[in-house]
Amino acid sequence: MPELMRNDSKIRLNTTDASIEIVRGSSVFCFSGNGFAAGDAECDGERIRYLLSSPHFPLAVCAVLRFAADGNPELRLSAEGAMPQAFEYPGALIPKKGDLALIPAGEGFAFPVDEPFIPILPESAWMGSQTWHMALIASLRGDAWIALAPEEGVDASVRHERKEELLHTQLCWQAQRGSWGYERVVRFLAGDAGGLTGLCGAYRAFREALGQVVTLQEKRKKLPKLDRLIGAPDLWIWPDNYENFMYGTDDNAELKPAASDILRIAEELKAGGCGKALMGIFFAGDQDAARDIAERTGFLASKYDNMEDELPGAVAPLISPARIRECDYTERRMKYWPRDTMRDADGGFTGAWALRGRDGVMHAQNRTCPYFVEEYTRAEVPAAAHRYGFDAWFFDVMGCGSSECASPEHPLTRRECVRNRRAAFRVLADNGLISGTEEGSEPYLSSFCYCEGKMSPALYRINYRESGRRKAHLYTPEEHERVFDAFMLNPRYRIPLWELVYHDCAVSYWYWGDSSNCCPELLPLRDLFNSLYGQPPLYSFHVSDWERLKGRLLESAAHASRSAELTGYERMVSFEYLSCDRLVQRTTFANGVSVTVNFSEKEFCLESGQTLPPLMDLIEEKT
Repeated sequence: MPELMRNDSKIRLNTTDASIEIVRGSSVFCFSGNGFAAGDAECDGERIRYLLSSPHFPLAVCAVLRFAADGNPELRLSAEGAMPQAFEYPGALIPKKGDLALIPAGEGFAFPVDEPFIPILPESAWMGSQTWHMALIASLRGDAWIALAPEEGVDASVRHERKEELLHTQLCWQAQRGSWGYERVVRFLAGDAGGLTGLCGAYRAFREALGQVVTLQEKRKKLPKLDRLIGAPDLWIWPDNYENFMYGTDDNAELKPAASDILRIAEELKAGGCGKALMGIFFAGDQDAARDIAERTGFLASKYDNMEDELPGAVAPLISPARIRECDYTERRMKYWPRDTMRDADGGFTGAWALRGRDGVMHAQNRTCPYFVEEYTRAEVPAAAHRYGFDAWFFDVMGCGSSECASPEHPLTRRECVRNRRAAFRVLADNGLISGTEEGSEPYLSSFCYCEGKMSPALYRINYRESGRRKAHLYTPEEHERVFDAFMLNPRYRIPLWELVYHDCAVSYWYWGDSSNCCPELLPLRDLFNSLYGQPPLYSFHVSDWERLKGRLLESAAHASRSAELTGYERMVSFEYLSCDRLVQRTTFANGVSVTVNFSEKEFCLESGQTLPPLMDLIEEKT
């Protein structure tokens, strides 16, 4: 068995089944090899070279195991030729009962690998997507930990399966436009102490060494207005008839502009003691409120935009002209169809967000190829932002996932897709605009300032497939779903995985279809998560809801935003459970601020002797 050793770490290759052992101190982690054979193995003391082959995979793959410059084991994989299926190696970590699988969906979850019911996990998920925000596969084994971290995850996915009643998760390398494309590199990060905090510190150091981490403080050099985002609640205020206007079938549907109401509510927020806010504006008819919001309240005004959804020519006559007008991005996107439309590998147009036509049928839109996104952003956004007085710009779906385009006129790989979208975000920064996006996955983190949806893992939202349309719906307890109640706000499973790595790099919000107030009775519980994670709340409601929600939202904004105001530019440096049932939790930030939350229904006695009441938090500043 070829072996490499450095300090307290070892790499071992089993040439019989290509399995790999990573040893760190007293901890041993084994990756299965996934049925490959390791031939022609050579070890020169610095690296182990071998050739991977399998009757189930058409290419011979050259593998090199070695210690990288940071002292962690590294696997490099290279091949040439067509790649008709995913390459699954080094195989799954062989789990042990009691291990915790760390799932980077939204803020993060820790699931026991022997948990029988984990509905958040689809059979597979793309890294950097809505359901797997980071290029990371990780587990805790007591206080020890292991992580697989690809240098680039845009052409990689994860696959889950159960074997012997335990969860196995493995890395799947995907083709780049049908071929192997480029060398694939993955780092093994491991430790025998430190738990979740130690793992996240090592992962952050790995990404920093690759130049992939840009903090909010660095972004602030171009964007001094960023100070107004730190600790700012995010608000989306909708005309009362927006759902019927957007998704109904009335030929004569019109939208009553809400600009004056949005401005009025912003002024009432200010008068009620809310010092900061981010006011989202969706419809074209409401844009006139932006400049007045900034001048009268000092709040940020952000315009919703969409550089992806493209209305096909055959569908356009079925959509209300008023809707096309008010969703002003629609007019801009549809005028280029089909010249700039993304195509799939079969040559067909790629589908996008569906609209209800006046015939009552849902019609899929097409997708604009990201090849053009920087060009369109530069041509369209700065002038519009200046005209109406916007300080911020929100790109829907821009900062999550990546796509290939098979158009012969504008072919695109996933890596090129990411680069082009990052360039579009840079256009915003170059023009003084604070950038926001939906979800905000890791490949785009260096380029945006805030994201909506990170606090709301997609698969746990109530009626999650329709949650993007039900932006202002207030759910009754009877409308809850089992998955939502079991996991969305369950502190036994949720962990601040994302925040431990990237808290100082972006502001993270809930989703507008899963807002802080969408289940009014759960607003105090969401406030506790905001406080613990050092992130501000998001509210989404109809204009007519404001009067009855006003008092509760002002109270919530003051409570839920305080730790975000204190820690917005700071790293989260630790997370710990203070009780055996995991319901009393504490986060600590680089400036010494700590937040302790008691999620239980019983009082908890802290180390200081102070009693923390049920469902309460304690924010302590370093003196």
